[in-house]
Amino acid sequence: MRRFTLSAATPITALLLTACTQGALSGSGVATAERAPLSGPRANIERKLPVYGYDDVDVTRMSNGQVMAIYQTLYSKRSPGDIRARVGSIIRPGPLQRGVDRILGQGR
Repeated sequence: MRRFTLSAATPITALLLTACTQGALSGSGVATAERAPLSGPRANIERKLPVYGYDDVDVTRMSNGQVMAIYQTLYSKRSPGDIRARVGSIIRPGPLQRGVDRILGQGR
């Protein structure tokens, strides 16, 4: 296993700093780290959640399981109030689930 030493990393760092100060790594030629547009179920959920009062939810941070559970709930034949309650329970788990997640180390 090769390890980089300080003497090997110094020229690389110097080159990067020089390039940054000269504007070589910025400008219109370099793509910025913008969020890619959502597609599929995540895009559908992002459009539909404000209808049920969840406009402050970041769909990109949801797990795949949460996305599919919400997607299935949104397109079920339930009443709007029932859909709102079920989506809320998927987004904000109850105290028992939070305790299990904490014990298993899956808490946020």
